[in-house]
Amino acid sequence: MTDNTENKLTPEQLVQKDIDADKGLASKRKLLTVASLILMALAFSGAKVEEANTFLVKLSFDNQEGIPLLLATSIVFLMLRYYNYAQPYHERLYRIWTKRMLGMPPFYYSDDPFDGVEGDISALRLKTRIDPDVEWSKISMRFSCKLIYRRYVRFEWWDGYGDHREDVDVNFRKYWKYELKYQFESLSKHRENLDIIAPYIVGVVALLSYGYRWVYLT
Repeated sequence: MTDNTENKLTPEQLVQKDIDADKGLASKRKLLTVASLILMALAFSGAKVEEANTFLVKLSFDNQEGIPLLLATSIVFLMLRYYNYAQPYHERLYRIWTKRMLGMPPFYYSDDPFDGVEGDISALRLKTRIDPDVEWSKISMRFSCKLIYRRYVRFEWWDGYGDHREDVDVNFRKYWKYELKYQFESLSKHRENLDIIAPYIVGVVALLSYGYRWVYLT
């Protein structure tokens, strides 16, 4: 019954299910979020930490100026730890939204061999060594990026002799608007993306607020 239910889930729902079930990710997300919110409270409101319960002893703080620095350092470490747990989900979510983009104008690619393949993806294929007789159903594609401005489509195919792979550069100036559009839609319409990204946002805002207060208000 469980297998049948999972087969009916979309890739987005499968990722969300795995995120919700990942206790390690949830614990690191909670630690990062709580530390970030405390640092923002100290930075924006000038609040002070009088006492902390470490479950072993209770600590009181005489040097209040050192607490924000301690929290900022902790947040940097927690962000790295959180990334260790979140990285597999970054990869899966990236594959999902880029595959969605390749299936829409101007690319027009579908895994379904009965769907017509048209648009720019056909022109990109002509730049590869893929034999014209190789069916689209035997070709997989992935939109990828390197550095800041380089974008390319990775073609992988089987031609009866072996597996092949080739990268074809695409014009960043032509496609950046489509990339930005699908990135924004992935964040605004699919909650699993924001579930993964939100702790980074909170952490960065906390660090920036601490930096601003340290530079301009001290």
